[in-house]
Amino acid sequence: MRCFLIFISLLALSPATEVWSPAVRDTLIPFDLESTPLQIKTNSSAGSEDWILVRTYTANESLIGSMSVKFASPNMTYYIYPCTGLWTSFPVQPSQGVDKVWTIRKNTTSLRIECNGVEVLNYQFNDSSDTWCVSRWGGDVGKIEFPSSWDTASDSYRAAVKSVCPGFTVDGSVQGSWNDTDPGQTVTINCQKKHVLDGSSERTCNTDGVQWDSEVPICRKV
Repeated sequence: MRCFLIFISLLALSPATEVWSPAVRDTLIPFDLESTPLQIKTNSSAGSEDWILVRTYTANESLIGSMSVKFASPNMTYYIYPCTGLWTSFPVQPSQGVDKVWTIRKNTTSLRIECNGVEVLNYQFNDSSDTWCVSRWGGDVGKIEFPSSWDTASDSYRAAVKSVCPGFTVDGSVQGSWNDTDPGQTVTINCQKKHVLDGSSERTCNTDGVQWDSEVPICRKV
C-alpha cells in the first residue's frame, strides 16, 4: 500500500506540461501565456464551422481580447479581437487531417499560431488599424477562458513543453558547467589560468530551442 501511495503522489507532482486537461467552459484558468505557449487539441473537420475561441485576461481578470479559429471551407480562418475586423484566411493553411494540436505563442508584439508543428500565422499587433490591439495585447496574459457560447472545437489543453538548449560542461573553465538555457540566451566561456580556449567564447541557444549555434569549446591546459 505504501508503494502505491508513493506512486500516486508522484503522479500528482508530475509537470502540467505533460498532461492534457479537459477544456472546461466558462471558467477562468490561470495561464501565463508570455512564458508558456498554450496547446489545444481538436478533432473537428474543415467545413464543420466549429470554433476554437480563447478569451485572454490579465491576472486581475480584466479582459484583454480573444483569439478564434473557424473550421471553415475551403479555407480555415482566424479572428483576433480587437485586432482584426474580419475573419481572415490563414496565410498557411492548416493540415487536412482531423486530429490537430494547436500551439499559441504570445509576446508583447505578436501572436503566433502553429498547427501540428507548422506555423500558420505570425500576427504583428502593430499591423492592426485598431489602436486597442497594441495597448491591450501588449500586456501580460494571466488567465484564459473557453466560453461555451462560442468555443465548440477545443477538446483539451495544456502548457506546451518548453524547449531549451541542453546544459554542458567545459573542463578547465572558470564556471565549469552551464544549466539548460532558454532560446535566445547567450553564455560566455572563460578558461582558468594556464588554460587557453579552443573554440568560440560564446554560445547562443537558437530560437528554435533545440540546439546551440556552435560546438562546445575546449579549455586546453598549457
